[in-house]
Amino acid sequence: MGTHSFFFAILMGVLVQALALWSELAVQIFVFLLVGIALQGLGFGMDKNRTASGIINALGTAAITLTLFSVGVNYTWLGLAVAFGIVLHFFGDMITKMGVPIFWPFWKKRIGQGKGFVTNGPVEQKVVTPLLTIGVIIGSVYLFDWPTLLPDH
Repeated sequence: MGTHSFFFAILMGVLVQALALWSELAVQIFVFLLVGIALQGLGFGMDKNRTASGIINALGTAAITLTLFSVGVNYTWLGLAVAFGIVLHFFGDMITKMGVPIFWPFWKKRIGQGKGFVTNGPVEQKVVTPLLTIGVIIGSVYLFDWPTLLPDH
């Protein structure tokens, strides 16, 4: 219940920031897990073959994590990014039928409950997920100054 609250977002942001400042190896492992969860959540893989899907996800995750490591990404911003990502995630969950207890543990009422679409239903799979994916790709193209971020080779 508490994983979809401002309290959880702040707690995770602080813990991840401490991790990023504490250990380079630990933060690489955490980034590997985050990328893997993101790819799984976006539905990359094959529905009928879970083993192949898991292998494809792991290889894609390893490639992305290794690329980030090899270009020397500085993760001092990671705690803020995790907290922001959690908040965005549960704002998305607010428009589902389940709603979100955003002010837990102080107020347990689920905001948005009974409204919106069914989680993992046809609206989410055929409309919301593709639009969000396209939005993230387009946003990342325009949001970041890629020539300055990528190494000169």
